[in-house]
Amino acid sequence: MSDFPQGPDWWQASDLKWYPPQPSTPPPAPATPPIGLSSPPDPSTRAAFEAPPAAPQAPWGQQPPAPGTGQPTAGPPTAGPAGAQAPWSGQPPAYPQAPQYGGAGNVTVKKKSKLPWVLGIFALVVLLGVGGCLALISATTSAIDEELSKNDATVITPDGSVVEPGSSGGGAGSQEDALPIGSEVDLGNGWRIKVNSADVSPGATALVEQANTFNEPPEPGKRYIIVNLSATLTSSENSEPKSPWLELDYAVFGSDGVERSSSDTFAVAPDPALDELAELMVGATATGNVVFAVGAEETDLMLRVEPMFSFDDTHTWIALG
Repeated sequence: MSDFPQGPDWWQASDLKWYPPQPSTPPPAPATPPIGLSSPPDPSTRAAFEAPPAAPQAPWGQQPPAPGTGQPTAGPPTAGPAGAQAPWSGQPPAYPQAPQYGGAGNVTVKKKSKLPWVLGIFALVVLLGVGGCLALISATTSAIDEELSKNDATVITPDGSVVEPGSSGGGAGSQEDALPIGSEVDLGNGWRIKVNSADVSPGATALVEQANTFNEPPEPGKRYIIVNLSATLTSSENSEPKSPWLELDYAVFGSDGVERSSSDTFAVAPDPALDELAELMVGATATGNVVFAVGAEETDLMLRVEPMFSFDDTHTWIALG
């Protein structure tokens, strides 16, 4: 055994030592020493007859050394310091490795938030909804205003023809342009109204006071006027009878700008008084006097007649003098 080959057929074992060639026939076994006189075997003799130790196995996960591993480098050995070994081309010594903590693993890539998009779409939907609602409300309001301001009253001429509101023939009258006495107006609710005459003179007060013993003089600063009118029922649902008192509303306006209703006074009108409670069948007419209390010095008196229950602005104005 040597650190370097000493001749041909020397072989190198796994312990990196060189051994001489083995003889073809083993030498005779040494004599067995007497019992109790055994001596330790000669290491050189044991090494010659024992099988070389098994080659070391490559560590787990590593490839075994390539052929020629462990052979001396080409060229004769070079002298070196005492105890130095010749360089060899074998597996390099293992160095301690840094601890491995695993790979990157499953790296979670942070996705961009969709919240701004969601909020933006929601805001757009809200704006469109609000805009649509506002447009719908505006259109509905305009339609309602138009319907409420509609005047269905029409004037009936002496020959029986109808003059639509706003036409060149006149219209249903207005506060600025009232119809004259004698005009007949269809209110569009199944009733026609006509002012036959009006007494707005100072003598009308005396006529009212004399009409009934229970009639009292007008309040201070007031006077009575008398309006004679006719109310005709032209149509009715299911042909049911109706009374003017529940269907028509009368009021007088003048220079004082104050509404004077027929219900403001309890004075009984001179005969023939209008029986407002009388029920009329379709085609029937009620005619009579109605009393109003107006200002003592009030002028430019006009009668406004309109349906008692109406969802629009149907009315007519008739000048009284």
